[in-house]
Amino acid sequence: MPTSVKLEADSELHPAPRRELQFAPAPPSNMTGKLGYGYAIPPDVVRKAIYAAFGDEKTDPQQVFSTFRWRCRKAISPTLDPKAPHFEVRRDIEEQDDETLCNFFVAIATNRARVLPPKEEVERLKVFLETDDEPQWCEIA
Repeated sequence: MPTSVKLEADSELHPAPRRELQFAPAPPSNMTGKLGYGYAIPPDVVRKAIYAAFGDEKTDPQQVFSTFRWRCRKAISPTLDPKAPHFEVRRDIEEQDDETLCNFFVAIATNRARVLPPKEEVERLKVFLETDDEPQWCEIA
């Protein structure tokens, strides 16, 4: 269960809207190294996004990755926030599939930076990934 903290405006001259920060839960004790908290990428979602962009045109692995990442980030935040979810390589999958990106993981937090994006962005990510699942911890490279 995520924990939260309220932030106050940093200055009377520059009042910022209050936002309650949400934090990812602590990772499981049996996981070590670099960890991401987020979502696996469903192969069908990748195929749909790439087909929408290229149709039946042949694509190379870089086009698949770049196009999917761009569409995902755009669906979450129209400003393409640099803090938007990161695409990480999973350590639990050794095979690389350039067409489905199954060896990648969409991390919304890590074991080093557990602050979660706003709830609205996480919900938009879930819609884009066509999932109702909650985020999970995953070992990443």
